[in-house]
Amino acid sequence: MDYVVGYGSLIHAGSRARTLACEPAWPVVVRGFGRRDWNFRTADATALGIVPDPRGVFNAVVFATDQLEPFDWRETGYDRLQMPTHCVQGGSFGPRDRLWIYVPQRPQAPAPEVPIRPAYSDTCLQGCLEQYGRDFARLFVVSTSGWT
Repeated sequence: MDYVVGYGSLIHAGSRARTLACEPAWPVVVRGFGRRDWNFRTADATALGIVPDPRGVFNAVVFATDQLEPFDWRETGYDRLQMPTHCVQGGSFGPRDRLWIYVPQRPQAPAPEVPIRPAYSDTCLQGCLEQYGRDFARLFVVSTSGWT
């Protein structure tokens, strides 16, 4: 089975559903793979990405899918990488299961001309609060670097 690790707007069920209905999703903590950072620039905004870091810790959601292509399209500018299952706490995966995470191809810090858009950060935080509660939202904030 294929699973996607969502660490930004994919935490929000409505945002995820705009790409493909993939329920249920469950909360996890990722350790030893990377850290979450505001480091993916589009033409007019900055979004979240992952920076490789063997000491990194961040929370996310995991959901199963049999269709990775719609997420590949959604995450244009990111590479889909396979993540070791031992890095994910909060899920039980079999030896044939594959976890995928999207990582920016060219990470860059936010800048005034490409800011963090409130609508994007609100989507991420609403997903945390509405689905998983205050502690999950708090961990999202403290485990994300690059807030400006």
